[in-house]
Order: sequence, then C-alpha cells, then structure tokens
Amino acid sequence: MRKRPSRPKRFASVDNHAIDTLPSILSVGLLTRLIRSKDGDDVNVERLAADYEEGEKSLSKAMRALVNGAFVVKFKIQRAASEVIEEDGELVTKRGGSWYTTFSVDSIAFTAADVAEMVDEILAEGNVKAIRVEPERLDPRKRAATQAAVAASRPTPPMGGVGPTSDDDASDAKPQVRPTPPSPGVGQGGAHIRKKTSSARTQDSEDGEAPSGRRPVDGRSPSSTGSRRAREEGGSAAPSNTQPAPTSHTPRQPPTKSSSKAKHTRAQLDRVRTVRALYPAHLLHGWTSPDGTVSYGPLPDVPTLSQAILDALDGDVPAADRTTAQLGARIEQRWRDHGWADKFYTGAITSPVGAAIDMVRPLKGSDRYGCANPRCDAGKDVDTGRPCLVCPERIAARKAARRQAAAAPGAEAAGSTASTPTVPGPREHRPFRECPCREPIPKTSDDTLCPACRRAADEAEQDRQIREQLARQYGTPEQVAAYCGEPPF
Repeated sequence: MRKRPSRPKRFASVDNHAIDTLPSILSVGLLTRLIRSKDGDDVNVERLAADYEEGEKSLSKAMRALVNGAFVVKFKIQRAASEVIEEDGELVTKRGGSWYTTFSVDSIAFTAADVAEMVDEILAEGNVKAIRVEPERLDPRKRAATQAAVAASRPTPPMGGVGPTSDDDASDAKPQVRPTPPSPGVGQGGAHIRKKTSSARTQDSEDGEAPSGRRPVDGRSPSSTGSRRAREEGGSAAPSNTQPAPTSHTPRQPPTKSSSKAKHTRAQLDRVRTVRALYPAHLLHGWTSPDGTVSYGPLPDVPTLSQAILDALDGDVPAADRTTAQLGARIEQRWRDHGWADKFYTGAITSPVGAAIDMVRPLKGSDRYGCANPRCDAGKDVDTGRPCLVCPERIAARKAARRQAAAAPGAEAAGSTASTPTVPGPREHRPFRECPCREPIPKTSDDTLCPACRRAADEAEQDRQIREQLARQYGTPEQVAAYCGEPPF
C-alpha cells in the first residue's frame, strides 16, 4: 500500500460523501480500517474477522460494497511469463499464466481516468498478459468500446450542431480544489488518502474473495498517489515524510509474503473441503480443555493450507499423488505417531495451520521419516499395504553414514600408524536432550529448544517488540508502562 505525502500520521480521514453514500455502517468502518492501515500492511477479510467481532461473511459483504462504490478498485493481473520472486527471504518461481491481485483504496470514489492511469502503469511494468478490473464499469477498455458503439449509433444533429458526447460527465468537469500540503487553509478540504495493496496469486478466486495479506507484500502494484483531488468537505491534512510513488521506470520489486490469499476454483475448493473433513475433530472444530488452560479455535480456512492439500493430492513428484482416503490415513498416522496429538492437548502447538500442513504434506528424502519411494507412507506402500522395499535401504544407509562420521575422528588420530589396525577411541559423551515440548534437540545444536519451538519463540519476541514500539508511539501512559516496562513476574 502507498499513501499520499500529505496523509496525517495519526488520523484516518474519510470523505463525507463516502459516509453518506455507503449502504452500511460496517462498510464505513471497513473503509476507515483500510485507510488506517500503513503502507505495506497485509490486510484481508480473514484476518480482520479474527481481530474483530464481525464475521467473515459480513466483512466480505462490506468489502463488496466498497468495490461497487469504487472506493476500492481491484486489479487481477496475469503473468505473461514465469519469473523468480522473493518470498519470505527465499527465491521462488511463479509460472507464466498465474494470477495475483492488487487493490487501491480511497475515501473518494475512483473515476475511469484514475483507473486508466493505473492500468497504464501496470502495463508499463511489463510481464502482463491480462488485466481484470473491478468494478468492471471503470475498466477503461470496456468504457472505450461502449463509447465507440454509442458514437457510431448517434445520428448527426441538424444544422451541423454538435450533440452531447459520452465524455460530458458533470462530475468530471466540476473542479475540485484542495490546499497544497503542508499548509491547508482554514475551511478548505484537506488531502485524502490513496492507498493500495497487493498480494501474490496463483489462480482465479471466487467473487466473494477479498484482497488479502498480513505483511508488507508485492511492490508491483500501480502507484495510486497524487492523482486525486479532494472534495471541498473533510478535515485538514498534515505533512509527512513519505517518499513519492515510484514511476514506471522504477524496477519492480518481488513480493515478500506467501501467506496471502490464493485464488482457487470451485472444483479445487470442493477437493480441499473433502480432505479438511478428515482432520481430527478437535483440531478442525476447536477444543478447550476441561480446566480451561488449553483452548484452540476452529482450524482457519486459509489459502496456504488449501494449497498444501492440493499439492498433497497432486503430488510433488511423479507417482506421489494421493487419493482423499490415502491422505486421510496419512493425517491420522501423523497425528498419532508424530506427536501432534500430544502437542495439541498440552497446548504446545502455536500454529494449528502449520501443524495441519505438516500432517498432510509429502515428506522429502531429507526429512526424518522421509522416503525416496513416492508411493511410501509410514514405511508401507499406499497401494498394496506391504512394507516399503526402499525404507530398509534408507535406514541402513543412514546408520552407515552415522558410523562413518563417528569413526572419522579416530582414523585421523591414527596418523602415520594407519598401517597398524587400531581400535577407535570412545566417542564423546553427549547426553540426549529434549525440548520442553518433548521433541528431540539435534546433537549438533547448542540451543535449548527444538527448531519449531525456537521459531515460535522468535516470532513471539518479534510480536513483543512490535507491541512495545506501537505503545511508545501511540499508547497511553498505562499502555507504555504495561508493554515497555519489566514484567511483574
């Protein structure tokens, strides 16, 4: 998302016309929440539904009202060719033909001229095969075709007069004046906010889906700053140090977030729902311990999990595909044998979505229980039920590698006496260590936590630092004392 340089840092300004014309108070609130978001924030209906009392269905309806009123304009863009982008610090390849979505938001409704300018900027960035605009009435290509048809069917007025044209729009012709930041005059309209956000996509979504994301994402979106005039109503704006939007000559930055809402067809979503129903009931629908110390909500229906289920059904390599029943058996076995049930009922699972993905994903040969045989699950052939013929070789090879690694220091210590058979010295005693979650800690690691718990602890520390920073900037003295002081325990 990008903002105008004149956007006030601590206030969200909504144009009075938007408040008067939007059909519901929830739409006004959602528009205010989108304007309140910072540039680069990853905002979607699912995450807002988790933060507020309104349900996802109500927020989706409010988002649709913003799109219909042209306060939010969505651009669905199809890549012309494959490209390598960065997601979560890793380089990934997005195939040609895949889709992603950007959207712009403003408290003053967009016009066709605004949308045409943004479409031109998208095309100037290159690697664009197709663009879809919502609402469709603002699509400059469709408007041009409609105007050409009207012009062709209009009769010539008598006496050489010139009749009205489809471009004679009173709302476009009326001048709208605003003061130049940073010194708005008294009684004049202040600068309003124009933002945009974008997220990586792979396929088309249904009409009910909304723009999504949670963290700073794709910088590919068209610039939407500085091209709007504020109405005469509204509050004043304060100056800001925000840098101006890049021109079409600025190199496009790849997205940095992969957990954004992917686009899936109805058929794909039906396959996903069939597999989701096979997860343990407590994990799927939520569970609270009798003493109330452990509580989980329903398993979120997020695109990341949906894509993981589709990948597991289709397989990551040839012959690795699975049926719905086979995936159900895989989920049950990993829930029981990989320790997920114990972690769940003890409250050790910090990310139910991550656990659900781990229970359904295909294991690689480098994984602890992974096998190179694509038809192997838990040491058995998924088709015949017989023991896998590759697993014994895999286990033997790993044991031999461990023995060789353990014997290597003794062989080097023998030195010049290599011709004389010697017995390797005793291995260094390294006691077996466990994480508080009962997962083993790698022997080569000096950490006191397993990798999964370490990631969760790092994320919790990052959240704490963000809350502390926000409390210092915007919080009350009580909030500053609560978030920035030493804990009382």
